[in-house]
Amino acid sequence: MARAFTEKAKNEQLANHTGSSAVQRGSTCNRCGGLMVNDSYIDLLNNVGEAKFAAKRCVQCGEVVDPVILRNRATTHEAMMAPPGRVLSI
Repeated sequence: MARAFTEKAKNEQLANHTGSSAVQRGSTCNRCGGLMVNDSYIDLLNNVGEAKFAAKRCVQCGEVVDPVILRNRATTHEAMMAPPGRVLSI
């Protein structure tokens, strides 16, 4: 009975919890297996001013992943898996 009450209280706390980072269940880091949370960043090197963007950050190892990083990793992986081209000698 106490366990059921504890589970109910825990679920109510999770439902009422609001924070700066929304956690999605099942979101784990590919590097270390830690918890990934949504985070927002500001790009200060952009020539036209500030640009805000969203990314996921691992709370355990600090890995940051955004759509650009994922696209670049996919492109690099495809290039590595492609058959080697002919080497031209000069």
